[in-house]
Parts: sequence; structure tokens; C-alpha cells
Amino acid sequence: MYKIVEKRLLNINKILLALALLTPLIVSKLYVQPFVTPRTLYFRVIVEILLVFYLWLAIKHREYRPNWKHPLVMSILVFTLTLFLSGIFGVQWNRSFWGTLSRSGGIFNWLHFLVYFLVLISVLKDKVDWIWALRLLASVSFIVTLYAWAQNLGLNVYESGVYRVTGTIGNAALLAGFLLFGLFTFLYLLVSSKDKYWRIYYIVGALSNLAIIALSQTRGTMLGVATAVFLALIVLAFSQKQVGKKAANIYRVILLLSIIFVVGIFYFRDTSFVKNNTLLNRFTAISFDDTTTQTRLYAWRGGLQAWQDKPIFGWGVENFNIAYNHYFDAGFYDYVQGETWFDRAHNQPIEYLTTTGVVGLAAYLSIWLALFLTIIRLRRKDEINHYQAILLLGVLVAYFVHNLLVFDSISTLLSFVFLLAFVYYLGQPAKELEEKYQPKKYLAALPILALILLLVVSAKINIPLNQSARDSREVIQQFEYKNYADTVVYDRLDASLSRNLPWDWELIDNYTKPILDVIREPGAPVDFDRALESVKNLGEVILTTDSPELLDAKIYERFARIYTLLVEISPSDYYKEQAQYYLDASLELSPERLPTMYVLAQLKAFEGDYDGAAAVLDQAIAINPDIAQTYWSYALIYSVREEDQDKMFAYIRQAVDKKMTFTSVAYIENILPIFQQEPVDYESLEYLYLQAINIDRQNPQWYASLAAVYANQGQKQKAIDTVKKILEIDPAYEEQVIEFLSSLE
Repeated sequence: MYKIVEKRLLNINKILLALALLTPLIVSKLYVQPFVTPRTLYFRVIVEILLVFYLWLAIKHREYRPNWKHPLVMSILVFTLTLFLSGIFGVQWNRSFWGTLSRSGGIFNWLHFLVYFLVLISVLKDKVDWIWALRLLASVSFIVTLYAWAQNLGLNVYESGVYRVTGTIGNAALLAGFLLFGLFTFLYLLVSSKDKYWRIYYIVGALSNLAIIALSQTRGTMLGVATAVFLALIVLAFSQKQVGKKAANIYRVILLLSIIFVVGIFYFRDTSFVKNNTLLNRFTAISFDDTTTQTRLYAWRGGLQAWQDKPIFGWGVENFNIAYNHYFDAGFYDYVQGETWFDRAHNQPIEYLTTTGVVGLAAYLSIWLALFLTIIRLRRKDEINHYQAILLLGVLVAYFVHNLLVFDSISTLLSFVFLLAFVYYLGQPAKELEEKYQPKKYLAALPILALILLLVVSAKINIPLNQSARDSREVIQQFEYKNYADTVVYDRLDASLSRNLPWDWELIDNYTKPILDVIREPGAPVDFDRALESVKNLGEVILTTDSPELLDAKIYERFARIYTLLVEISPSDYYKEQAQYYLDASLELSPERLPTMYVLAQLKAFEGDYDGAAAVLDQAIAINPDIAQTYWSYALIYSVREEDQDKMFAYIRQAVDKKMTFTSVAYIENILPIFQQEPVDYESLEYLYLQAINIDRQNPQWYASLAAVYANQGQKQKAIDTVKKILEIDPAYEEQVIEFLSSLE
């Protein structure tokens, strides 16, 4: 018999293991990165508490310790070792160890997954425990799908009405990756259960998971599911001995129909039937010319080029952005002219090859090999049936294909680790407790050390991060609401950076654009002195955050923007030197970053070196001549001097001609007269008014101006449709709308 204390410890461990499975449900708008930061903190704290209670249990009974010689355990431990080696031999240890707030990767987070895996395989020994654990994981995925359904229906939930559902995961692709595990868990339970009511639940849950995967429109995941289903049908079609002749024939028919269907939708992909179906159209739109595909290819090429510089241990886990920046190709801007900073390869094998080298990739793939071989061995020993083996192998295939186009999140990693632990359990014989076992005395210190570690981590990391993440969210939200005059906002901004956390550089990154908007937005009600004080504080924090090994072109560019802003509002040689230093450092790390060149040109213009500014932009043109922002930057430089007005007008026209994307209506209002003068450039005016409407949708004047442009171009129906939208905004304009419509007759 167990002693009461052991029973209670065992139950506490099981409860904590179950609570950790609720991680994908944790979302809070009170935190920066609301889908990541609170979830990560929750999981870490649960696992850290779990470690204390587990060690207390494990020192008393050897049966609650893992089999260190099991291939799955060994492969995971080797993989963990390679993460440390990649960080040690990489280029930025701090980022490798601590990861980032936005991704929750890094060695520190992986150690929590390792602990969770080891406790899972050590504590959950009974079939009943695992059935309930599987049900819990599946039910969590079902709840996530219900949230996604609410989003899709436009109900009052966070991120309601999004085009691609994101659920509680916060990203359509990552949602689909997590639901893969929910789908296959429901199916595994379905083929393993004979209870009618549970089977009904499993069917409903599986269908809901599959439907939301489809609504997420994640092609990598859909391709993964399709590949797994196709391979499963092939196996079943030729498994007459295992499934029976009649069932095998049915599977052959289904396989044939599936092939005909897939070939058919690709053959008829240009027809209205396929194009009008969002799911079929997106699935058949996979092409090498597709923007998403091209940007992925740029990331993969950059990663593979970078790997050749550090082939053995790579650049260090979580340092893909540094490696990729070295080989960033400005041809990327032909497809995406906005944010181009990739911190993930969007392909897990290339990610690990780049960041952990051939050693790390081999260790990563060894986990998959150990899983595959373990499942095959379980089937050969008849410890799982034919359908169970196919489903376990199917989720591996689907997840691996998914990860060829996406990347892991805390929710998918949690599910993958859970799958590893479950496969481990399936092959482990039950053991009797050794009541007479006497643990060595020194082992009694382990729970105490774990408790001390928990307290230290909580005091130094978890609690300060919780406070800073909440402060940061409030600051960014208030800036979005344009509450620029509220001094409390600046107090919280300063407070969020006062705790000396490993992620302060990331908070500065988050603040850069909002603080620039605060200072530069025309007519904004700003407490300028208080805002300037916070900008200067950002400059001070930059000095403490920077280190010789930061090596991040994106963050250096952000630092440069802060100092360039200080040059603009509080000129000094020191700020100029700092801005120049970080711009040079950023361009050295990533020479073809055009936005960084724009900041450098702006800095030179502030110094009065207009020829130098133009020379920088000439270089940007030479790198890629088709980017509208380059010509807009020229125009801003030449707008300062009256003798350069003709040059300014010419560059503005070129920027608009190349479809400059505007973020402020004020810019559009300032340049409209250039296109309104004779001869009127109606094509450019149409583009500008559409841009203005995209920014300021509730302003009737933009619709009226656009309707007038259509009328002058002879596009009568477009003019009518556009002017009628004014009445949807404000019916008080009915008389003017009627008058305009009459003028068209």
C-alpha cells in the first residue's frame, strides 16, 4: 500500500500535469503578445511547481523515474544537449537561452518541455490515466475550435470576425498545427473505444477540428492532413489480412475516388466552381509564383547559405534572424514591401540546420526516427492494433509536412511532447512498487534545491516579466487609442524597462513605431516634455541592453530610429553618433535592408548633408529600383529646400506611380494638389483616394472625391456605387448625393 503522503504527492503531480495541458486556452489582453506571454508564463510556473513535487515523489520510489535507456528518452536528451552546444558555439548565447517573448522558444523554455516529458512518462503509468489525459488534450482542442467558430461567426470574442480563424492560439497557421494533434487524438480515442456516448463525442470533436483546420486555410497543414490520409488509405487498401477483404476493397475505392478528386480540382482550378470555393481555391493556388511561396524560398535560401558558414553547430538556437540577415536579398521586396524581418525559417529542418548545424538537425530527426521505430515495434508486438498504429504514424506525417512550411509554437510543442510521452507509455511494462526501497540521503536535497530554483526564477524572471508584459501592453494600447497626453502611459513605459529583463530589447522594438507616431503625428495632443523624457530613457536603456553579441540588424535599426528621433527633436552630436553607429552596425549585418537606408538618408538630411542622403538612396535604387518608399524618401529629403521643389514633385509622382502605401491621411492631403493641377492625373488621384479611404473609412469627403474622379473618367457605375456609400456613413448628405447622381444623367 502506498503511504498517504505518496498518494497525495502522486495526485498533485497528476493534477499539475493536467493543468499544463490547459496551456493552449490561456489568452489575456492584459499582456503584450496576448496569445504568447501569458500562456508561456502559465506553462512555466506549472512545470516549475511540478518539478518540486515530482522530485519529492521520485526520490522515494524508483518506479517514478524514467527509463533513461529508452530510445525516445535518449533522443530527447541528446537533442537538448545539441541545443546547449549550438548556443555555446553560436553567435548570441543570451537569445539562444532566453528566446523571445513573441515566440517563446529558446533553451530555457525547452527545459520546461523536457521536465514535462520526463514527469509525464514517470508519473502516468496506468491505461485509465492515459485515457483521461488523451481526453483532456482532445477536449482542449475542441474548446479551441469552439472559440474559432465564435470568431468565424463574428461573436463577441477576442479577434472576432477575422478572415482566417486563429482560435485561442492567435495565428491561423499555428492554430492548424495544434489542431492536428486534437484531430488525431480524437480519432485514436474513437478506434480505441467501444462506449457509444464517448464515440459520439470523439466524432463531433474530430469533425470540429478538421473543419477549423480548413477554415484556418493553412495550406501546409491541409497538405499534411491530405498526405497522411493518402498514405493511410494506401496502407489500408493493401491490409486485407488485418482489416478484412471487404474493408480493404472499400478503402481501395475511397483511395481511387480521392485521387480522382485531387487531380480533378487541380485540373479544373481555373473554373468558377473551384475559384469561388475559398478552401479549394486556396489549396489549389499553391504555386512557385505565389507570394507566400516566394518569401519562404527567400528565407530557406538565406538559411542554407548561412548554414555553410557554421555547418557543425550552427548559429545558435533562436538565432535564425541573425543568420538570415547576413544573406537577405532585396529581391524579397518585389513580393513584400512591408515587414521583412524573418526570425523563423518557416521550415523546421532548415531552421535546425541553420541554428544548430548538422549535429542539431541529426538530433532533431533522431527523435522522429525513434518515434517511428517505436510505433512499428509496438505494432509488431501487437501492443497496438492496425488502426492505432496508422493514426500514430499519420499524425507524425501530417505534423512533419506541416512543419516544412510553418514552425512550432508552445501549443504544438506541448502536444508533440505529449505524443512522445504517450508512445513511450505504450511500450513500457507495468512495474510493482518497491515499498522497501531506501533512497540515498543526499537525494532528499533535490526537492529543496528545486524549490529554491522556483523561488529564484519567480523573483528574477516570472514576476518581473508578468509586470513588464502588462505595462507594455497598456502602453501600446493607449498609443493605439492616441492617448498621447496621458503621462501615466509614459510612466508605465519607463517602468516596463526598469526591471533589467533579458527581453528589454524586444520591448524597445515594440515601442519604436508607436513612439515615433507620438512625436511626429501632426496635431496630436502630446505632453511633449514627458514624451521626450521617455524617448531619452529609451536611449539610456539601449545602452544597457546592447552588447557585443546582440548582432541583430533589426534591433540595431530600431535603436537607430530612436536616436534619429532624438536628433530630430533634441539635436546633439552624441545622438547623431549613436544613430550613425547603429545604422552602420545594422547595414553591416544586413547590407540590403532598404528601410535602414531610408533612416540613414533621413539622418544625413537632419545634418544638412542632402547630397549624402541622396547618395544613400541612389544605392537603394541600385539594389532594387522598383520600391516606392525609396522615391518617397527622396521626396522627403528634397521637400526641405525650396530650390529642390521640382525634384520633390517628380519623386512624389514616381512614388505614387509605384503604388506607395500610405499610413497617414495627412501625407495624402499634402500631395493631392500635385495631381489635381492641369493636366489632372485621374489615375493617381483614384489610387490616392482609395488609400485615404483605407485609412479613414468614415470620412464622406474621400468617397465624394473618388466618385468625382470616376465621373470624370467616364466610369459612371463606379461613381454611383461610390457616392452611395456616403449615405451609409451619414444619411444627412442625401441631398448632395442626389444632386451628384442627377449630374451623371
